[in-house]
Amino acid sequence: MAKGLYANIHAKRKRGEKMRKPGASGAPTDKAFKDAAKTALKKGGVAKKLSPQQEESLSRHAKHHTNKHMSKMRSDMRKGFTFTQAHEAAMKKVGK
Repeated sequence: MAKGLYANIHAKRKRGEKMRKPGASGAPTDKAFKDAAKTALKKGGVAKKLSPQQEESLSRHAKHHTNKHMSKMRSDMRKGFTFTQAHEAAMKKVGK
């Protein structure tokens, strides 16, 4: 799974490459930036909301775990954890 628009931008800068001009083939669109902003971290370190894919994964996962476990996972995922990282942290802290 792709890491996201801003991860790609940072990786490109780290390699010393310049961004493509707006409107150029392969350049990020305005919609891509707006979509990326929906899950961007706030100053406090908590994302505004989870992506639809993350919500769908969590809803499937909720069948097997307690509300406390799911709450911990949601909180961690809003902080930028991946699904697997959030799951491992929740299992360690609150169990199943």
